Amino acid sequence: MTEAWLTWFHGQGEAALAVTAGESATTSRVRRMITARWSPPYRIAVVGLPNVGKSTLLNRMVGKNRVRTGAKPGLTRGPQWIRVEPGWEWLDLPGVVTPSRSRDWRLKALGVVTMDPEEMEAVAAEIWALVYPERSWEAWAREHGYLAAGNRVDVQRAAQAVLIRFRKGQFGRISLERPDQP
Repeated sequence: MTEAWLTWFHGQGEAALAVTAGESATTSRVRRMITARWSPPYRIAVVGLPNVGKSTLLNRMVGKNRVRTGAKPGLTRGPQWIRVEPGWEWLDLPGVVTPSRSRDWRLKALGVVTMDPEEMEAVAAEIWALVYPERSWEAWAREHGYLAAGNRVDVQRAAQAVLIRFRKGQFGRISLERPDQP
């Protein structure tokens, strides 16, 4: 799926690079892409949804822990310019979610926006359909002991378990949207 996204961005005439913020090779790959496409001085903004690793990437790029990072969204409160070496300036920005997107199940699944308890089952079901489209949600819950009185599936506990596993990456790499989706 990552390749499909890269192809889509390249088709739009955009520079795109798939990286993992925690990998040491990321720094050289990003710098190579930037220097091949633009001329100094470089002023780069790190932009994206809340809690997707923008600050972690920036810390990797500047080689120091210059900005706060953490598992909860909202640590970056405002724009932060980082100047480490001549000709390179990095801008760390808080994540942005427009009000119209705040109801999107994908943002709720990622923990970017809050989710009401009654929404948890529907969001977990969306994740489940991506992870195990051919497997029964109820059978999985039973196998893992998410049962209530009367041997009924405890849907709330099972949904919470799916969300936790998804957010910890225990289902593997999952793309929540494809380039061909509207």
